[in-house]
Amino acid sequence: MEHYRLIRTQRKTLALQVSVEGELIVRAPKNLPRARVEAFVAEKKSWIKRARQRLAARKKPLPLTLEEGESVPFLGTALTLRLKEEISDGQREGDTLFLPKGDVNLRKQALIAWYKRMAQPLFETVIDEHFPYFAERGYSRPTLYIKNMKTRWGSLSTKGNMSLNVALMQLPPECLHSVVVHELCHLVHMNHSSAFYALLSQRYPRWRESDELIKKTPILPLVG
Repeated sequence: MEHYRLIRTQRKTLALQVSVEGELIVRAPKNLPRARVEAFVAEKKSWIKRARQRLAARKKPLPLTLEEGESVPFLGTALTLRLKEEISDGQREGDTLFLPKGDVNLRKQALIAWYKRMAQPLFETVIDEHFPYFAERGYSRPTLYIKNMKTRWGSLSTKGNMSLNVALMQLPPECLHSVVVHELCHLVHMNHSSAFYALLSQRYPRWRESDELIKKTPILPLVG
């Protein structure tokens, strides 16, 4: 039997996820019998194999060392890293990103803080761009939370909170748009049913291309 980590929630359906480390994660309703969960995993054996193959085929990025002259990804482009004595946070000038000298962990935290600072207005603007369709249908605008997540690009809670991964700041903007629309569609369908994907295709027809770009683009790890 396939080894997996089981997470029980208030959801009504079963869902599978293969983490960046290759771990199989199963999300299931709280009271669903374990036998049903195991039958579902067995049924999805081919999907699990393909998901792991796609993961293995991805180019593995080198970890950020945050040394002078290193390239730092930013919205699908690259900034050249320079280190400064007299600053305590990230600062951008043209194609150059300045981070404080000193301990590499402090520089890493400064980079994440800078990404988040740049992400806040951008992510809000992208949500505002795509939300009117959902507002016209009576849905409330989600509250944005920007997080440093290890395995997910975004999520939408039943309380209407949208969490987006700060690592989206490394990817081209179309990837951010795709993830935002994906999460907004969960306002209507809190699942990944055919109706959900029909709505996603209506609201963002290029989502498949963006998903492929996300899968093919090596993301420099910000967690750990």
